[in-house]
Amino acid sequence: MVVSQTSIESFIEILPKIGGRQELVIRALYILGSATNRMISENIKLPINSTTPRVFECRKKGLIELDKVDICLATLQREKLERNANYWKLTKKGMKVLNFKNRQNDNKII
Repeated sequence: MVVSQTSIESFIEILPKIGGRQELVIRALYILGSATNRMISENIKLPINSTTPRVFECRKKGLIELDKVDICLATLQREKLERNANYWKLTKKGMKVLNFKNRQNDNKII
């Protein structure tokens, strides 16, 4: 199937623009599957107060959604506390953005 240049440009325009840290969040969720803010924070090696706003921005853009509410395994392991937390997962839109970003990175000349 041949895709016209205008179709590609239209597709690129409708994709949400994401920053570097937002991309880290969706990449972490791709790897982890379902995770809390703290689990994402530990995966991307950024403080929780830098990660939580990026998770919120990704939610607003429709890239991630609530998966479940359950005990946060990272908090349980680190602090020995059973605290409920929201677990997030990628949406189909989030997967499309991630796939597009991966293709862009594959086409870069180093």
